[in-house]
Amino acid sequence: MNKKQIAAIMVAVVLGTVCLVGIRLGINPKFQAWVFVQRYGDYIEEKYYDGIIVSKDNVSCLSMTYYGSKYRHPMIEFDLCGFGIAPSSTYYGCFFSPDDVPLVYGQMNYTLVKQSEGYWTWQEENGDNHGSVAKIRDRWYYFSVSF
Repeated sequence: MNKKQIAAIMVAVVLGTVCLVGIRLGINPKFQAWVFVQRYGDYIEEKYYDGIIVSKDNVSCLSMTYYGSKYRHPMIEFDLCGFGIAPSSTYYGCFFSPDDVPLVYGQMNYTLVKQSEGYWTWQEENGDNHGSVAKIRDRWYYFSVSF
């Protein structure tokens, strides 16, 4: 293994440990997403509608991905917590959906299945990838995804 691979593994282990400690302390990922939306939601929406892309420097998250005009429904996805090393990884976070449409993590081509009001799941056919989406408030959704 080279230095970059070792560093990536160490970062994943540290982030996973931090996430697990947070979960053990009662700070579950869905609550973390809710807090994120309460803290940054209005700011992100305002910048989006003003045509300004929010940078990761302005919000506290592990990563941020913008899915824009080439997609049927745009979204800004915020990874807040994750643990594991591929092929056994789980990620949690939230996303802003300007069209107020629930979407699959990373705009992957899976179908969301409504389980109840404000809650959807998806499952890879002939595989073990799966995830869920839950509405936090208008235009904001929580996600969990496992690979």
